[in-house]
Parts: sequence; C-alpha cells; structure tokens
Amino acid sequence: MRTKFIFPFLFIISFFIYSCSENPYERDVSDISVSVDFIAFHTEILELISSKSSQDAVQMAKQIGPFFDSYNQRVLGIVPHTHSDYFPQLEKTLTSSFFSELYTDVNRNFSDVSPLISNLEQAFKYYKFYFPDYSVPKIATFISGLNYSIIIDKNMLAIGLDKYLGSSYPLYEQTGIPSFIRKRMHQKRIPVDCMLAVADGEFPNNFEEEHLLAEMIHYGRHMYLVRSTLPYIHDTLLWGYSSKQLAFCETSEKEFWTYFVSTDNMLFKTDYLIIKRFIDEGPFTPVFTKESPGRIGQWIGFNIVESFMKHNSHISMQELFEIDDPLYIMNNADYNP
Repeated sequence: MRTKFIFPFLFIISFFIYSCSENPYERDVSDISVSVDFIAFHTEILELISSKSSQDAVQMAKQIGPFFDSYNQRVLGIVPHTHSDYFPQLEKTLTSSFFSELYTDVNRNFSDVSPLISNLEQAFKYYKFYFPDYSVPKIATFISGLNYSIIIDKNMLAIGLDKYLGSSYPLYEQTGIPSFIRKRMHQKRIPVDCMLAVADGEFPNNFEEEHLLAEMIHYGRHMYLVRSTLPYIHDTLLWGYSSKQLAFCETSEKEFWTYFVSTDNMLFKTDYLIIKRFIDEGPFTPVFTKESPGRIGQWIGFNIVESFMKHNSHISMQELFEIDDPLYIMNNADYNP
C-alpha cells in the first residue's frame, strides 16, 4: 500500500443511536483480541530536536517506518533525516510560533489519548470480525501544521491531532477552512476518519466503469464498512451532517433518487464536473436546495449498498468488495426509496 495523505476536506439510516437489541450492525467481538501499538510521535520528534543525534534519527526512522520520511519531507517540507541540514530545519520548523501554538493547544486538548485508543481498538475488533487476517497498524499522533488529518501506509495510521481541536478553534477560520469542514474537526470525529482512511487504503475502486453510479456505490461501500466498524456512533457524527441536514436527506430521499433516474441518464454520466457535483465536499448540493448537505451521491450510494447487503445476506463483507460491477450491486439491491 502506498502512503496515503487524507485531507479532512474530505453517510443516514436514522437519527438515533441504536440500542443493543435493534442495532443491525452489532456483532459479538468479545473473543477478538486487539491491542494497538501506540506511538506519541508528536512528542518523540521534539525529543529528537533536543538530542540532535543522527543515531537517534536513524533509530526513529527504523521504529516509525516510511511515515518518518513522509512526515519530514511531505508534511514539514524539510530535507530527509540523513541530510546535514536536517536538525536545523527540523528545529526551525517545530519551534516556530505557529507550531508552538499548535503544540500548546494539542497538549491541552489531548492530555489523555487513552479513550481515543480504546475506541480505535474497538473499531479494529469489528474490522477483524469481517477481515480476520487483517494486521492492525501502529497508531501514531503528529502535528501537521494544519495540513493533514490522517496519513496511512501499510504499517502505520497517523493522526494529525491539530486537525481535531474543535470546530471553533480560531486558527481554522483564520486559515480559510470552510465552515462545513470545520464542523467535523473535533476529537469525536477521529475514529470515523481513521476507518475511512483504512477503507480507502485497503479497497481502492475496482470498478472499470467511471460513471456517477459507479462512484456512488464505490463510496457507499466504504461508508458501509465504516458504519459496520463503528456501529454505535451517532449518524450526525458518522456523516458529518447536522441533524437538520440528516432530516432533509431522509425526507428527500425519494426526490433525490427520482432526480438521478429521470434526469437525462444522469446515473451514467462520466463528466468529471457532474460526478464532482454529487460526490465531493460542499456546503450543499447545488441542484437541490441549500438545505441539502454535500456528498448526496455518497449518501445515496451508502443506502444502495446497505439495501444490497440486507437483501443478500449470504454476501460477506469481503465478497462485497470483490464485486467489480456496480450494476450487479444496483440490480440486486432492491433499492426503491
């Protein structure tokens, strides 16, 4: 797996948290053992500045793996750790007023990460329920300079804590992050973003078709997997929508679907701008009203996938992602809002 850099500029079934007796995503994971190997990289990298030891840098690179070079060169934009200017550049960057402010605020908001680690361990138990051979990655935390929320490679899932300081954190608005993105930049969102990154890394799009419906179902599968690994979180947290937006989606689902199936062969459009309109982030979906959230195509795609799995209970999660024809899922979903 190549290292993936996941931006938070990065889906509804109901508006309540399921109880144990009625949650269709609940599974018995009590016999599945997961113990996350956690690395507080955001503090360890500061210790490296203090030591200025090339030997320590080599050892850290060995411990951390490819993420170490990704952090230095891609996130911080400095030279590799083997370069003679590495320590001066590292110190200048991480001790700047900007990074110092971020470190102060991260340390205040994340003084105890044990609840986060516990939540991720539970999510990975569910993931291993569906994929028993999956190797849980190490979990690291870092300060990104407001550039990245999640970075993932084969062995590491790294969380940019400075991207989760709360929707009202002043630097977010000051640096131009849109309000519809800011509302998701809080601690409780981290497990969702982590499992989305895992889904994206493990299951790239295997559909040959490049039309809107294929994109809808591709992202719908990802979100179905995330919902399956986080069965108890509230839908507003899962989707990053407000309660009002969720209510609008539920009451408008039939109208959404009617538009897609009756408007100029819309589901099979391959125009990039049309696909972007329904799949990508945005304050709302332009062809609908401003009450609508963005990513309506993903939301409908999730509902299609959920209906497919409900009506094809013999299909495993692994088999769901092995299907390479989006029309097979669509035609066997019995989706009719």
